Amino acid sequence: MQLVALAARVTDSLVQRWAAASRYDVQVTGGVTNASNDLLRALARARRLIAQHDAEAPAMINGTSVPESRPPWNVRVANTVYGVSEAARRLEAELRQQVAGSVIERGGSYANTDDAIAALDALTAAIPSKQAQDVMRFLSGSTTQLLRLSAIDEAVIWRPIRATTVCGRCGTVLNDGICPACDWRARPPVCPYCETMHLRRADRAYVVMCWYPGCEDSDGNSPPFARLDISSITGRAILAWSDGLVEGG
Repeated sequence: MQLVALAARVTDSLVQRWAAASRYDVQVTGGVTNASNDLLRALARARRLIAQHDAEAPAMINGTSVPESRPPWNVRVANTVYGVSEAARRLEAELRQQVAGSVIERGGSYANTDDAIAALDALTAAIPSKQAQDVMRFLSGSTTQLLRLSAIDEAVIWRPIRATTVCGRCGTVLNDGICPACDWRARPPVCPYCETMHLRRADRAYVVMCWYPGCEDSDGNSPPFARLDISSITGRAILAWSDGLVEGG
């Protein structure tokens, strides 16, 4: 184990010295460093939750098997942690082969996974900027995947807003906004400020936001956001925007 760690440190040191004399986008380097640290923190949190079940209805209510028959861990968290960990170690091995021409065999322990993620910072300094950006996107995506777990629930998922659930042409129930019978597509609602169809809703939250770059409301709030509410007058759904504009009802 100590020899593996020593070999990794030596290789990474040589890579960093070589990269210092080569052309490389420093901003990407900083992005990978931050993304690596974010993933390490998210992994540490998720690992502590593997032994804790998500809050669920009692077996006598939901009709599932008795609680004692459940595995003694949180399956969703465990699968996500192990999947992200394996992908990170595999990515590090691929980059090390590309940069140094050799691969350091790492086991599947938490420490080995953390070392592999930390090594990505040095390795991406010796690859093209575009490829380093792909690594940064992998790290950020893995962090988001962990934060979206029910046990953590800190990453908001933004989804497109559909204006209707049935086809406006033939009345068939839509499949993800598309009619399976005639291919008619539902048009999402238009932002009242920029008049584009870039509104998104926060999953499991009653918030709507415009994602069009530079869009702002009458008070200068950018991006504009609204709260999905119920009208006290009509009892119908409304969008109450941050500048006071109310739609629907």
